[in-house]
Amino acid sequence: MSLSSSPTSLKARLDAANPNTLPSNLQTLKIGSVLAAIPTTLRKKAAVASPYALAAELVVALPEDAKAGTIFSAYARAGTGTLGPLSVVVGATPVAGQIAVAPSGDIATAVADAWTSLDVTYLPEKYDTMELTLPVVADVLVLPVPALTAGAVFMLEAESLAGAPGKKIVLAPGAVPAAGQAALSLDKLTVVFAAADVVTSARVKLAVGSLDVQALLEGQSTTI
Repeated sequence: MSLSSSPTSLKARLDAANPNTLPSNLQTLKIGSVLAAIPTTLRKKAAVASPYALAAELVVALPEDAKAGTIFSAYARAGTGTLGPLSVVVGATPVAGQIAVAPSGDIATAVADAWTSLDVTYLPEKYDTMELTLPVVADVLVLPVPALTAGAVFMLEAESLAGAPGKKIVLAPGAVPAAGQAALSLDKLTVVFAAADVVTSARVKLAVGSLDVQALLEGQSTTI
């Protein structure tokens, strides 16, 4: 069977590293975004309160364009909890000795542990960021076509601008918000606020689908 990979694919052109075409190929690939999405390790980070996290959590706040997708491991150096390796939990609020990815993409720990120095190795999500200010009708903000086309991944921030104003705790998609909370719907087509907050306008910051790097690498390069 003959080889199916193309000698003129973007991947092949990058491997060739021709100095005349390399800058254009790296630009096509959005190399900065690709590097931001590789596994990384944080050292000696403190967990702090966040207006977008539950009161039971303290978080390691991550950069807007490098929120967490998966935590591989974590080690507590200093705090009021038991020092040493932490247990990684998925889809749950962490309790003492545990660590998790918060729905907003930050790294969440139990407030009781009060970590002041953490090492965390994690895989960032790959996404683009989109901020929107839109009306809220009957507690629901309908995402516009550009967000739906790209596909919402998760919500970084939610803030009521009219109604009960203020930043809202971000819950997992599909959760039913109580006062002071907001969540993407389970199908990730809308953002839902608590009826008690009577929100009529809101600002939301979303992670949405980004370039398909695999398709780009296997596709034909546009440079010669």
